[in-house]
Amino acid sequence: YTFIPTSLAVIYINYYTKKNRWILSIIFTFISILIDLGMQYFGYMQYNGWNLFFSILFIFIAYAFLIPLHIRIIRDK
Repeated sequence: YTFIPTSLAVIYINYYTKKNRWILSIIFTFISILIDLGMQYFGYMQYNGWNLFFSILFIFIAYAFLIPLHIRIIRDK
C-alpha cells in the first residue's frame, strides 16, 4: 500500500496547475477512495477506530493543500 499513494502523488504533481487544482483534487481523492475501498473489500486492510469519512477528509486535504504546498516549496528552490 505504500507505493500507491506516492505513485498517485507523482502523477498528480505532473498534471497540477493552478487552473485545474480543484478538479484534480476531486478526481485523485475519488481514485484514492476507490483504492481504499478495494483494499477493504479484498481484506487487505481493515479500519480499526477509523472510518471512511476520515479517509475522504484527510486524502482531500492532502491533494488540495499539502501536495500543492510541497510543489511550491520544490519549485521555489
